[in-house]
Amino acid sequence: YGGWLSSTQYKTYTLALKACSSNTKCTGVTKIGTGKFKLNSGSTVSANSKYTLYPRGGLSDSKYYFSYANTVFSAHAPYAMSGKVDGKTYTTRTAALDACVQATKCLGFTQSSNKKFTLNSSKTKTKTAGNVAYVKHGRAMVSNGYMWQEFSGTALKGTATTTTYKNLRSGCQGLCFQLCL
Repeated sequence: YGGWLSSTQYKTYTLALKACSSNTKCTGVTKIGTGKFKLNSGSTVSANSKYTLYPRGGLSDSKYYFSYANTVFSAHAPYAMSGKVDGKTYTTRTAALDACVQATKCLGFTQSSNKKFTLNSSKTKTKTAGNVAYVKHGRAMVSNGYMWQEFSGTALKGTATTTTYKNLRSGCQGLCFQLCL
């Protein structure tokens, strides 16, 4: 990854990540063998089948979308959400996803830095190092080669056709999801 920060080798992934986190010149960690990790100082990626690279993401914002159980979520790092749905703590992301999909009051959940998950009742996010906020957006489905997401209480302005469809199976081309349901 563009060069070694030093000749020091770390015996565990955790020790290497901790060392990298405390050094502003560290750009990532590379596993160079069993129980051998080194810190990187560059930013150029090169192929090497013997190594595994863990580039440092830092505190810059990152966001991605995914679908789980016909529901769209977006993951935001490093953020935490507010409001508690229940007093429960979940130990896996899958368990938190299952619970959030089932709970109507759940608007998302937060993965804390200790790898525990809590359901949230507000979409308000606060920048918090080490956390990931998973925002629940609504139902999703795949039809005619596209992913369709439901936004309750909203519509797009304008029309592409004057045809109104009673349900999605009858041929909705889908500018306004509300008209299709």
